Amino acid sequence: MMTYEEEIKGYRDEINRLNEEILVKLKDRVAVAKAIAELKRRHGKPVRDKVRERVVLDQVKAYALSSGLDPEGVERAFQAIIDLCVEAEEKV
Repeated sequence: MMTYEEEIKGYRDEINRLNEEILVKLKDRVAVAKAIAELKRRHGKPVRDKVRERVVLDQVKAYALSSGLDPEGVERAFQAIIDLCVEAEEKV
């Protein structure tokens, strides 16, 4: 019989792998946000676009609901992601 630590190790390894994948995707998203910031600056647009943010949040909540995830939790996570990207855009 395996110990708790032996049993949980595989799951923790998988969580670590998934965390790395998420971080790579966050890095990619920030890079796109920075490119968008440059475009907005050239066209005299503000960095923050609350209408677009609401569209994105509604999209991810709908996807969460259809995927069996908690829509409110997903919305909170994506709001944090949006905030991270806006902060990166403001530094461009």
